[in-house]
Amino acid sequence: MQVAQEASKEAAQLTIFQRTPVQALPMRQRQLTDEENAKIKSDLADRFSRRAASFSGFDFDFIPKSALEVSDEERTTTYERLWEYGFEFWLGTYQDVFVDDDANDTAYEFWRDRTRARIKDPVIAEKLAPMTKAYPFGVKRPSLEQTYYDIFNQDNVRLVDLHEDPIETITPTGLKTTSEEHEFDIIVYATGFDAVTGGLTAIDIRGTDGTLLRDKWSNGVRANLGVATAGFPNLLFLYGPLSPSGFCNGPSCAEIQGDLIVDTIDYMRDNGLNRIESEADADAAWSDHVAELTTEALYDKADSWYMGANVPGKPRQLLNYPGGLPLYLAKWDEIVCAGYKGFTLS
Repeated sequence: MQVAQEASKEAAQLTIFQRTPVQALPMRQRQLTDEENAKIKSDLADRFSRRAASFSGFDFDFIPKSALEVSDEERTTTYERLWEYGFEFWLGTYQDVFVDDDANDTAYEFWRDRTRARIKDPVIAEKLAPMTKAYPFGVKRPSLEQTYYDIFNQDNVRLVDLHEDPIETITPTGLKTTSEEHEFDIIVYATGFDAVTGGLTAIDIRGTDGTLLRDKWSNGVRANLGVATAGFPNLLFLYGPLSPSGFCNGPSCAEIQGDLIVDTIDYMRDNGLNRIESEADADAAWSDHVAELTTEALYDKADSWYMGANVPGKPRQLLNYPGGLPLYLAKWDEIVCAGYKGFTLS
């Protein structure tokens, strides 16, 4: 999405170029009362303990039911309740919304109807929240907006669909689409970012044979447990590719994964070891495991940074572990109990 502010003698004109519909959830942000703050603090220990047992490291989890096994009335009531909490409509919903297209339809249709009700112009509503979904709900990171859709009702806001009127060139005074020129004071280029792997491959990290990490991963990531890769001993990366990372609450994931790596270092020190390296077969096996889980979900049906699709030339691959934090921890425990199987310690 590009957002450009157009110069105008009357008032600032905001023109938004929308490539694809944006799924967004109202965050329901508000000032908490003293009583609400006290209640939250009273059970923080329990909230923290629940994180490792939930799919995404939050103090709430998916509903252990199919969206299709309940009545329309019960499902609507549930969606209404989750909608009031905002974030939970995405990651506290029915357990099959991300794996079953029909279940996903129920969530999309609820979101669509609530969103379209906020947009006065039916033509704009169809572009922003089409009656038929462009991609499964939630398999792109929702923008978690507050008043995003409401601005399209303002007189000084236009929506230009790049599918109908693509940008041809940037000009000294703004930009030109196929049908008209726009003069702007400011153009904001929201062109995406090299997610998950970019923070590592931007550094000239070389393995024992001189290979750059970015070159090793040029045809796809291979990373054991999402923390290590063969040929790069003692390189243990947190919040990295093929770990829960983008599918996990950041602070929870960093804390839990950090503890696991600290335990690994403690084990090595206690046993007089100072080198750990993933084995190539283990890298491949973990990557295959992630790929298998990907085929069981709906993420591949959208072009998103989850799939690396926002960076030209980047291999299409689900970059985050889609099995959930509990399964990830169970897999880690299996490897540790087998004497760090898949790693060479020396």
